[in-house]
Amino acid sequence: MINQIEAILFDLDDTIFDRTLAQNEAISAILRMFPDLLGSIDENVARDAFFEADRLAIHIESQGSTLAEVLTLRSRTFLNLLGLSIDRAQEITEAYTKNYREISTPVNGSMSVLRVLNGLFPLGLVSNGYPDVQHTKIDSLKIRPFFEFTLISEEIGIRKPDPEIFLRAAQMLGVEPPKCLFVGDSYQNDIFGAKRAGMQACWLNRDGALIEGATIPDLEVSKMEMLIQALVD
Repeated sequence: MINQIEAILFDLDDTIFDRTLAQNEAISAILRMFPDLLGSIDENVARDAFFEADRLAIHIESQGSTLAEVLTLRSRTFLNLLGLSIDRAQEITEAYTKNYREISTPVNGSMSVLRVLNGLFPLGLVSNGYPDVQHTKIDSLKIRPFFEFTLISEEIGIRKPDPEIFLRAAQMLGVEPPKCLFVGDSYQNDIFGAKRAGMQACWLNRDGALIEGATIPDLEVSKMEMLIQALVD
């Protein structure tokens, strides 16, 4: 149950920007661009390998690795998992990055939700990730005008679920944490982190995942539009 709120904070990846869909589109482009290297690989096998490589790359990102290191590791791991030489890893990285920057994939319902809530509450954006990558996503969706500010973890040196990044966002909005609602898809990063900071939390649980701990979200929705129903209707 959500209590009275004065401001709303949003996560970016897979809450507003559909990162999974964007990656799938970029992978499809890569498979078309490198028929000599990847043409004999089943598309589903290639996708599985990429997402496993991405999972490992995100792990080293959280340990403070540079963007170049993360992208290099991901491409090399991707090729290794497919049993291919890593000699062309840099080509894969460059092609993927170019295609990814041209993709605009909002989560279903997210744009209409932002348009409605922008007129009712001050909004902020809090995201883990590298500034150039995250700002490219924000600009591809043309959502910057909706937000009072954007906080990107690698710009300020604090990553979710550290409560400090949530508290800084509340301070920037001039709203006490209990009066802030944080909306995000990651139970660990978004819900656990926001609740530790004293905020209310809405879990966008599109896949019907089970709660991973003792922290209970104030609201759980399977679609972004359900947030409007909870706050406005």
